[in-house]
Amino acid sequence: MRMRVILNESRYYAFPEIPTSRKVGCRNGPAVAFHNPSSFDRVFTKGSGIVILGIGIDQVDTTRIADLLDRFGARGEGRLFTDEELRRCGDRPRPSECLAARFAAKEAFVKALGTGMRGMTWTDIEVQGGENERPQMVLHGNAAAELDRRGGTNVHVSLTHEAGVATAIVVLESAD
Repeated sequence: MRMRVILNESRYYAFPEIPTSRKVGCRNGPAVAFHNPSSFDRVFTKGSGIVILGIGIDQVDTTRIADLLDRFGARGEGRLFTDEELRRCGDRPRPSECLAARFAAKEAFVKALGTGMRGMTWTDIEVQGGENERPQMVLHGNAAAELDRRGGTNVHVSLTHEAGVATAIVVLESAD
């Protein structure tokens, strides 16, 4: 989908590029969809200097992570997750869903960075936050160094899991 950015009163607005009104087909005949740019939240303030370095998304089958951990045990857990991640997810009723969401976030981070794993380990990328807390990504070692080298200043992460699938989205930001 193309995004359109409009400068208005020293503010930038970003919204999907669709006409003011258009016919949309539906089962019961045509309908009209309306788009009002003023209904979108302001995204950037002019001169704010916020730049999106990358966006990554990943989806993981939770049974794949559960099978992998059963097969490789503590060795596999130690290669993929930090002690804190294992502790937080181990307290959950379905720890494999929690761990799968965190693994999806790690892969989404690597995709957003655009470099591949290049010298990083999975434990260099840690997802913190409990069940009722906002997830936060904490970077260690080569992951932190690579984000710093690229000028990254902030990492946003969103996690979800349901019906055997875990999904994560990561947005990397720079204060350019």
